Amino acid sequence: MRMPVIAIVGRPNVGKSSLLNALVGKRISIVQDMPGVTRDRVSIPFQIDAKWIEMVDTGGYGFVDEQGLTEHIKHQIELAMARADLVALVVDCEAGLTSADEQIASMLRRKNIKTLLVANKADGPTADVCLADFARLGLGTPIGVSAMNDRNIDQFIAEIRKNIDLSEAPTEIPDPEMLLAIVGKRNAGKSTLVNAIAEIYQGDPERVIVSEVPGTTRDSVDVRFEKDSKTLIVIDTAGVRKKRHMVTNDIEFYSFHRAEREGRAERAEGAGPGGELVQAGEYADGDGGIESGGEADFRRADAQHPARAARAGLLRDANRRRPADNRVVRE
Repeated sequence: MRMPVIAIVGRPNVGKSSLLNALVGKRISIVQDMPGVTRDRVSIPFQIDAKWIEMVDTGGYGFVDEQGLTEHIKHQIELAMARADLVALVVDCEAGLTSADEQIASMLRRKNIKTLLVANKADGPTADVCLADFARLGLGTPIGVSAMNDRNIDQFIAEIRKNIDLSEAPTEIPDPEMLLAIVGKRNAGKSTLVNAIAEIYQGDPERVIVSEVPGTTRDSVDVRFEKDSKTLIVIDTAGVRKKRHMVTNDIEFYSFHRAEREGRAERAEGAGPGGELVQAGEYADGDGGIESGGEADFRRADAQHPARAARAGLLRDANRRRPADNRVVRE
C-alpha cells in the first residue's frame, strides 16, 4: 500500500529542512544558516493517526548554485512536486512576501497542485500580523509556525490531516530486512549506484543528483524498496574526506557525521573503527571514541518543547519495531 507523499518546497533559506526536523523530532536534513544546503530529495516516513505518510524535504527553488548544480536541484524539486499528493509551500514570515514566493505559487496554481501554505519563523503572536500579506499568493491564509521554537507544529499536522486522504494510507510499514549504506570517497560513483537500484525497484532513475562535482551529496538519502517480498533500505551518503579538510566547512562536517552514522540515530546499528558495536543514537568520532548523536541533541530540546517530545516519542517507538539483529556493519 502506497504512502501519501507531502513535499516541502519553497525558496532558499525559509526553513524547509528545519520544519521537517521539527515535525519528525529528529535531525534528518542538514540545517545551516545559509542558502542552498539541501540538494537532493530527503524523505522519511511519518505517522499521523496511526497512518503512515512520507515527508519529502527539497532544495531551495531558484537557488543559483556556485558549483553548477542549479538545474539538478531544480529538477529534483519538480520531481518531488509532481509525485506529491500535497505540497507544503514554505514562506518566510520575517522576510515577508517576495517575488520568488510569487513565482513558486504561480507555478503551483498553473500545474493545479494541491498546496498548503506555511509561513515559517512566526515566532510569536505578534509575528502573525504578516500572514495576511501572503494571502496575495492565492493559496489561502498561511499557517504561522516556528520550526525553531516548535510553535504551531501541531496545527501544521492538523492541516495535513485535513488535506490528504488517510483512508488508504498504510497502518504499518514493513521493517527493513537490511539497511545498506553506500559509503566511500568522493566521486567514487555512490549516487550512480543508488540511482541504478532506484531505477530497477522504484522506476526512479534520478532519485539523487549525480554530477562530476566532488561533494555533490550532502544529506544521507534513504531509498526504500522491495525485493522478493522483503523490504530493504539503501542509504546514499556524502563522500568521506579526511577531517583536516573539513575544519572550515560546516556543511562538509555535518555531511561526514551523517555518513559516519550510516542511517542516522535510532535507524541502524553499526561497527566502530575498532570493530566495537555502535548502538543506535551513537556514532564513531573518527578517533576510536564514541559520541552521542542527534538523539541526544533532541533529548535536550525535548525539555523545552513538550509537544516535540511527544511526537518524537511516538516516532521512536514506531521505528523500534524491527528485528533486534538488524545492523549495518562498516568494513
